[in-house]
Amino acid sequence: MVLVAPIESFENLLDGSVEVNDDVEQNNILANEEDELGESKMPVKRCRSLSSSVWSYFEKPIKHPNGKMRAKCKYCKKDLVGGGSLSGTSTLICHMKRCENRPKTFADSDVGKLVLDHSRKIRSRIIDQNVLNDMISMMIIEHDLPYSFIERKRFRELIQYLHPDAKIPSRRVATSNINKMYECEKEKLKLVLSKLPGRINLTSDVWTSCTTEGYISLTAHYVDQNWKLHSKMLNFSHFPPPHSGREMAKIIYGFLEDWGIETKIFSLTLDNASSNDKMQDYLKERLLLQNDGLLCGGEFFHIRCVAHILNLIVQEGLKVAGRAIHKIRESIKYVKGSEGRMRSFKACVAKVGGINTKMGLCLDVVTRWNSTFLMLESALLYRCAFTSLAFEDISYLICPTNEE
Repeated sequence: MVLVAPIESFENLLDGSVEVNDDVEQNNILANEEDELGESKMPVKRCRSLSSSVWSYFEKPIKHPNGKMRAKCKYCKKDLVGGGSLSGTSTLICHMKRCENRPKTFADSDVGKLVLDHSRKIRSRIIDQNVLNDMISMMIIEHDLPYSFIERKRFRELIQYLHPDAKIPSRRVATSNINKMYECEKEKLKLVLSKLPGRINLTSDVWTSCTTEGYISLTAHYVDQNWKLHSKMLNFSHFPPPHSGREMAKIIYGFLEDWGIETKIFSLTLDNASSNDKMQDYLKERLLLQNDGLLCGGEFFHIRCVAHILNLIVQEGLKVAGRAIHKIRESIKYVKGSEGRMRSFKACVAKVGGINTKMGLCLDVVTRWNSTFLMLESALLYRCAFTSLAFEDISYLICPTNEE
């Protein structure tokens, strides 16, 4: 019977680097006898599969005459002990990391190390979920964002990229967190107001929005122990009708009781609406029922808004030019009424030329006299353009005259 040895074995025999193992030879003979006779006399030993990643860098281990398994590096051809059941692969792994001839992988490169180090640093950093929730709540409050913002895909992808372990709250949880933050800040402000050495001055206003919804606000102004002036918005609430003086007094007194400052009030500043006059009368009577509720029997309690008084004076003076101001106001409304009118007006501005278009047209608010000044200031720049528009557009019938 002839033994057929692999070519590699013959080459190893020729260079004297390895001897044929008697056990392997015996197993080969028994295997051939099994093929010839059809029966097995001795079980064949199967080699263990080399599953370690280190074998991508080393040749298969060979048993040397001294009985130790040795493996050769594919890149520097260095022969090392390793691969056997006793020696293991620790020596081979150490050489693989230090081998200068081994090609560099992504993990070995500077960029790869930076990415891996950054990933390890991110993973090692502990995320405080409470701090994260507070920061998200402040983001929503300060930037006036909708609660649904935190459920948007790109925002969540950003947070997950910054730290994979960060947990983003849902919309409902964010709403609850903001309410808790409000209650916490409210308790802090209550404590500050209760320890004030002096009294508190209040301002309040009631108005109706463009959606016909009524609102009421209450602001506190006080000087602290360090003689520093503070202004805090205490309440901003929906105010359903009726907006009578009695109802306003009930709501404001309820605000004061909630904050615990009904005995620390000095004055209340309001505009000159008739309902406010009634409201301060009812509120004064209610506060005077408290011990030391108001100083000097409430003689200095009601203060009329100086800005509102000044606006009434200016609006009264503007009645002299009321017709011209009305035409200018309606002219601006007409031009801004549609996109087609704006295009026609811009064409007139281009025809006239020499107009500084950086200052656009603006409408005034009748309760702010300075806004009326700004409206007139901008309209005077476009006076020639308005005259040109009167010739081009037959529907424009409210152009001010030269005298106006």
